[in-house]
Amino acid sequence: MDQFTGIRSRLYASSLLDGSLSPDHLAEDWADWFHLAPAFVRAYGTDELEELGDATDILDAEEGQQGIALTKADRAYLVALEARLDLYPEIRPTKE
Repeated sequence: MDQFTGIRSRLYASSLLDGSLSPDHLAEDWADWFHLAPAFVRAYGTDELEELGDATDILDAEEGQQGIALTKADRAYLVALEARLDLYPEIRPTKE
């Protein structure tokens, strides 16, 4: 994953968690996120993070799908994904 993709992945994970972006809007804006996040987890994550991903509903979202709400499992996955992405300083969001 290149730096730009990592930063964008982290930004979208955070936006989903804080509610500033809904899963259906993410699917419209950057549908590839739903494939790139699990690919990052398989390459750089842990077995635990992969298991969290397996338990989510959000990763099954499709472009054009409406009314997708985050589940408890989705939130746990996104928190763990953020933490894993934060291990890479070049991906961490900068404080302004």
